[in-house]
Amino acid sequence: MQTFEDFNPLAFERVRQAIIKLRGDARRKMRQAQRRRYGTGPTTPTGREIACEILKKHHETLKEDPEYLSTEFMQKLIGIDCDKS
Repeated sequence: MQTFEDFNPLAFERVRQAIIKLRGDARRKMRQAQRRRYGTGPTTPTGREIACEILKKHHETLKEDPEYLSTEFMQKLIGIDCDKS
C-alpha cells in the first residue's frame, strides 16, 4: 500500500517544509501557553508529551472513521515519535 509521501513526494515535502517554517513561532506560542496552563518546573510536560497526548486522544476518538488521518502519518508530518503504549 502506498503512503501519501510515496504517492506524491513533492507535495509531502512542501507540506513538511511549511510546517518546519511555522514551528519556531508555534513552539514559542506553545511554550507560553504551556507555562500559563501548567506553570514551570521539573514536572511541566514537554511539547512532545503534549503532542503525543493529543495524538492518542485523536486516535481513540476517530479510529472508526475511515477518512481520518492516521496517527502514524501525523507523527511523520510533525516529526515526532510517540511510544506505542
